[in-house]
Amino acid sequence: MNFEKAKKFIEESERPLVIYHIDSDGICSAVLMLKYLKFFEKSASLIPSSPQKMMQRSFYKGLPESDLIIIVDIPADEFEDKINEYLEGKKIIIFDHHKITKDMNSENIVHFHPTFFGIEKYCPASKLIFDVLSKFDERIKEFDWIACIGIIGDSGAEEWREFIERTLIRCRYSKGREGPKYDTVLGEIERMIGSARSHSGERGAEYAIEVLLNSKDIEDFLKKSKKLKKWKEEVEMYIEDMEIEFHMRKEYFKELGLAFFEMEKPKYRIGSPLATILSKKYPHLTIVIIVKKDKIALVNMRRGDGKVDVAELVKKALKGIENSSGGGHRNAAGAQLPSEYINEFKENIIQILSK
Repeated sequence: MNFEKAKKFIEESERPLVIYHIDSDGICSAVLMLKYLKFFEKSASLIPSSPQKMMQRSFYKGLPESDLIIIVDIPADEFEDKINEYLEGKKIIIFDHHKITKDMNSENIVHFHPTFFGIEKYCPASKLIFDVLSKFDERIKEFDWIACIGIIGDSGAEEWREFIERTLIRCRYSKGREGPKYDTVLGEIERMIGSARSHSGERGAEYAIEVLLNSKDIEDFLKKSKKLKKWKEEVEMYIEDMEIEFHMRKEYFKELGLAFFEMEKPKYRIGSPLATILSKKYPHLTIVIIVKKDKIALVNMRRGDGKVDVAELVKKALKGIENSSGGGHRNAAGAQLPSEYINEFKENIIQILSK
């Protein structure tokens, strides 16, 4: 791997830019990079994004001037043509863990992905960037707790249980009786970080980054997280209400192990956490949450037992639907499409699963 090349890119940069996904994994990945830059008294511009945004020309036109672009938790290889066109000649470092379509390593690009290290088990971006940065500078290891938050948020707790439990022991906290995700201080913090996005979108993600970045350890974070705790309580109460709505209004196809649930302009951005919670309770069900927002529909799809590859399912279901995009992992995927095609999208899913 191009460790030295990436390290040189970072250390020589005067105006780095970090583009990050605004879920817990992306937020924690961005914070770990910012912590590393702090070692060299460097700061970076931050831009929240998504695969859908990075497929649009307007996104690149609005980027601040920089001499190094660091992309975390976003599958940049899926829109290589856009990067080659709009970021031509720029130095770029990519940290991603989504299903890979192409190795983008080149003269100006360093691409880190778990498969390049022979890692076969599920590896969130925050664990990947933690391991790489630890090779650059061992001081980053004191922020293992931040990597654990991202791992938990991206449903990688079981795969990396030993790492999380070792971190909890180092930080003098309980390992938890029900596994590292559910009843530990790190699980509680992840729910705060995730709720920041659900409550206030990109503004919430930016605030979560600010608190994490200015916290030296878990105890310090907890002292500074009053607003995040409040947001978490509000979001979780709303999710409980929507769980009841799900049971009342879902479209259920028992023979297919499939359930659709549509929401229109919900109070908070809860499509992803609601889908995750439901998939834990009903692992043998393919959960499809569709949030209608004006002319756009946002989709969150989950399958807890992994028997249906929802990343493949969502891509197949979007074929032929204009101005749509989607992807993800075997157990969790997302999509965006024009609202006028919701029924066609749902019918495509039914037909694919029927076969």
